[in-house]
Amino acid sequence: MSNEFENQIDEDLLKDKFINFYNNNKYKIIFSVILLIIIPISLQVYLFIDKKTSERQISDLLKAEVMMKKNPEEALKILNFLQLNGKEVVKILANGRLLEFYINSNNYLKAQEEINKFKYNFGDSMLKELNSIKKTILNFEKIDENEILNTLEIRKYNLNNSYFKLIKKKLLYDYYIKKKEYKKAEEVLSIPK
Repeated sequence: MSNEFENQIDEDLLKDKFINFYNNNKYKIIFSVILLIIIPISLQVYLFIDKKTSERQISDLLKAEVMMKKNPEEALKILNFLQLNGKEVVKILANGRLLEFYINSNNYLKAQEEINKFKYNFGDSMLKELNSIKKTILNFEKIDENEILNTLEIRKYNLNNSYFKLIKKKLLYDYYIKKKEYKKAEEVLSIPK
């Protein structure tokens, strides 16, 4: 009988402890449960919307590609919109397609304008280097030595931190050959790989 009585008291004490704990921390418990429910749902909604946005942008990019021959004005509008408002990869693809269109149309000034306009939107240093190479190639006929060294970011023929060492080296070599500065061209060839 005394064991039953003790067990009953222990159970009542435990219930009282739970009730007191719940009453003291009711808002924290409810808030935690709500967070545990809302955060995963919100994350899934965000990922779904992000995926749909990416799909729509890629679809628009493909649509512009198909329209390029039949309706270039509309395609250019779409590409310009994607270049300004797209995700990073879509921006780069749209910019590349715009450059390709302007170069194929022999509109080098417009291509140069696109490169200059898009210059600071690149987030990755590799893409910045690629952008500077595009700029150099477009201006190759009228560029001077300081400008080519600055555009390609070459300091005293130091290419150690470059992703495109070989391309930059070849551009600089071709530049010096074009200017008939053969000694400097040989120096460029002696740059270590």
